[in-house]
Amino acid sequence: MTHQSLLFIFLIIILGFGLSLFQYHKAVFKKDKTALLLFVLRGISYSIIGVLLLQLSIKQRTSEKQLTDLVLAVDNSNSIAQLADTTQVKEWVNSFIEDEKINERFNLVNLQFGNQINTLQELDFLEQETNLGDVFLESKQLIRSKKAPMVLLSDGNTTFGSNPVFESKQAMFHVFPVVLGDTTSYADSKIDQINLNSYAFLNNKFPIEIFVSYQGESDFDTKIQLREKGRIIEEQLVSFSKNQPTKRIMFEVLASEVGVKNFEVRLKPQTNEKQLENNIQEIGIEIIDESTNILIVTSFLHPDLSALKKSIESNQQRKLKILPIEEFSGNLEDVNLVIFYQPKSDFASAFEQVNQAKIPHIVITGTKTNYSFLNRIQNDFTKQINQSKEEYFPSFNTNFSLYQQDDLNFNNFPPLEDTFGSIELKQAANVLLHQKIQGVETEEPMMFFVSQSAPKRAYLLGEQFWRWRAESFLQENKSFQSFDNFMNKWVGYLSLEQKKSRLIVEANSFYKTQRNAKIKATLFDQNYTIDRNSSLYIKFENEEGTTREFPMLFTGSRFEFNLDALEAGDYNYEIFSPEQKLSRTGRFKLIPYSAESQFVNANSKVLKSISKNAKLFTLNDFEVLKRSLLESKTYQLIQKESINLKPLIDWKILFIFLIVSLSLEWFFRKYNGLI
Repeated sequence: MTHQSLLFIFLIIILGFGLSLFQYHKAVFKKDKTALLLFVLRGISYSIIGVLLLQLSIKQRTSEKQLTDLVLAVDNSNSIAQLADTTQVKEWVNSFIEDEKINERFNLVNLQFGNQINTLQELDFLEQETNLGDVFLESKQLIRSKKAPMVLLSDGNTTFGSNPVFESKQAMFHVFPVVLGDTTSYADSKIDQINLNSYAFLNNKFPIEIFVSYQGESDFDTKIQLREKGRIIEEQLVSFSKNQPTKRIMFEVLASEVGVKNFEVRLKPQTNEKQLENNIQEIGIEIIDESTNILIVTSFLHPDLSALKKSIESNQQRKLKILPIEEFSGNLEDVNLVIFYQPKSDFASAFEQVNQAKIPHIVITGTKTNYSFLNRIQNDFTKQINQSKEEYFPSFNTNFSLYQQDDLNFNNFPPLEDTFGSIELKQAANVLLHQKIQGVETEEPMMFFVSQSAPKRAYLLGEQFWRWRAESFLQENKSFQSFDNFMNKWVGYLSLEQKKSRLIVEANSFYKTQRNAKIKATLFDQNYTIDRNSSLYIKFENEEGTTREFPMLFTGSRFEFNLDALEAGDYNYEIFSPEQKLSRTGRFKLIPYSAESQFVNANSKVLKSISKNAKLFTLNDFEVLKRSLLESKTYQLIQKESINLKPLIDWKILFIFLIVSLSLEWFFRKYNGLI
């Protein structure tokens, strides 16, 4: 309490009793005892009110030590178990966490990382992949300091994710890397990557692209083999040198029979190589017979025809022929699908013969289509006849149920052109795309299927869809693959005999044991809208007959199951819905592969690049690292002082005294008949 506060209290008391004396001076001077008591009580009340109004307070100073955040990040991936002594790593981590001086100076944030970043718990070194870049992104969200130290225990190897060097600079950590594993470079040859399509077509040759590399000082000649069931089917000589440490190898294999084919790629190592697992990889491909002959009938040339031909023939099993309507002879013996492009009245005979032969067909309309003729020749829909033109944008129908089709970002596709007019469906149709006019979505179809009676039919109302293929090329990083797959699913559904199903499964014949290997399924209800209320389960049976059952995860539009829970091997599976009583079965092979097993030593180059001073520590440098952290002036303790204002006298106590004094005064005045 300061002298100034005491002076204020003294003055308030004098003023309070002065006011009370002013009110009771006559009675006080007469020495009336009752008046004297009332005078004292009134003076106390005035004094308390004055103290309350003045709100006298005192300053209270508190100080605390603010510790600097320090991130301890430990690599928990499988490569650590191969390259370092895991027991020594665990002992080092425990010693660091429990060190008294470290804890007196720093606030520890302990993390472990592999596929994901988690709070440090029990290190088991079983993670199958490493995302080193995310360590810096996630850690920055957990600390208060703009610049903080990070002790990173890692071999510096990363299998996926962003560039760790870039991310460390962006996060501005002061990184102290503790290298796990031998940084000495050993001679090593390995298979880096194999590119192979998921499917190949019968009697066609399919390519296998292999990238191999060699790390060593001397030249090295070896052989790379492609094996099937232990038998060498192709072999090539590979020559490495210091100037040419990488090679690209191509094999071409004939798809001679339908079914799943499994191969082994083997690169012969040097006799003194330490790591041999990265010299062998298994791959698989499914051979399918999907030969289809497609005929386009047209009365004029248009860029859409070229786009159709390129998209459809991207599947080597499909051949497309463009035929002018005047050359149509009715020979449909080898034709599996017919496309009528912008039909006019001279198409009448072609329509009649295609329907008689019950050949599935597609009708594509546009500004040159004769809708009077088209309304008469088919009973699936009618369109109002109008000569004005309109642009129609596509809108994807998420409830489309004929086959599995993803949204290709259709909302950003350019419009198609057609004559203006409303459309009336005469048959039940399954709509893939709706029309959107000037930003307004409508229920009118743009692309739809009709299959209530043979043959199956599909309609695309609008021309200029060659622009869709161009737009898809730009969106997919200069690749036509997504759009071509879209077109091939379209013609594939019509040209192949398929039964409409309420449970559609999307699965490959083989997978690798790595992240993002998934089986997907879509479930529809009785009205063929996506069923969001039912559940799907998947049951696996391995070669030994052991079965395992799991629920599938619903992601908003379909169900998925990640195959990470399974070991390598051959599996039969069944996907089923207990509520809908639907099921589908299949078979796949899970090929063993571990990205972590490809590393033979620590990546000291990466660790030096992210280090504060390009300096690396080892597990034997515990005391050296400890001194570097404790003696650094950058991470000194911060003494934080705060000043709080507290009331000099608790207002609650004063308020109680005020009520007591006023109550006593009222009582005595009442008792003496003064009220």
